Amino acid sequence: MITWYAATQKVQILSTQLSRPAVTDRFQGQSPEAVEQWVALLYGVCREAQRFAARLALALGVEDDKAAERVWQEAMREHLLHCLQRWPETIGETADLTALREWQSEVAHQSEAVRSAWVETRLAPIVLPFVRYWEAAVPALGAAMRARWTRIQRDLGFPREAVRGWLNLRVERRNGENQVTVNTARGELTHRAVVCDGRVIRYAIEAPTDRLCAEGARLREWVETVPCATLVAAERLGRAAVVALDPCVPYRLEVHDA
Repeated sequence: MITWYAATQKVQILSTQLSRPAVTDRFQGQSPEAVEQWVALLYGVCREAQRFAARLALALGVEDDKAAERVWQEAMREHLLHCLQRWPETIGETADLTALREWQSEVAHQSEAVRSAWVETRLAPIVLPFVRYWEAAVPALGAAMRARWTRIQRDLGFPREAVRGWLNLRVERRNGENQVTVNTARGELTHRAVVCDGRVIRYAIEAPTDRLCAEGARLREWVETVPCATLVAAERLGRAAVVALDPCVPYRLEVHDA
């Protein structure tokens, strides 16, 4: 929730709230196999990464390297949706997902050199104008988008034979609890599970959005230092700031005219 003050052209963030249903509560008492099925059904964003982490946390194993490949491919799709759809929307432009379709049908399975060349010649001319727009309008917000763009470039051209390196997979067992951490488009995803006598005793998931959007410090940095001449400008700035954080859940922005 943000408030715009016409007299001073200031914008203030009154409150931020991240709300997620407590879905992992229903995992308790179920078999590891049932919990894996729940994970696949409940998580539409980063489903492959969620399932990958769940299988390891539940000691069900991972089929083969193809599972790691699917997590990487899923993350690349999320990267492209972010910069091709959400970034244009921050300045009122209509998204064009032609490049995403090209990636999926023609480029994704090509060599590192081909993918890197496609990013430089096809994707960069589409994406960079939005980065530059926000670098000029709100330097701190633009810097965050520039950093994300740098990561997108690197990830899209990542050597496929080294995809497990991209996953940065970590599996630990402490005091009877399995903890699995894996990389996704938005950052590290962690699953923790305690299984006893074939039943899940405790389960927890920490997603990148939980860390990025739990409090509003970064939003305040990006929004409250920027004068906005109109309510529309304040709303656009607020939406751009949320998009820069890139939550994996739907968001609602309330803008009030003081």
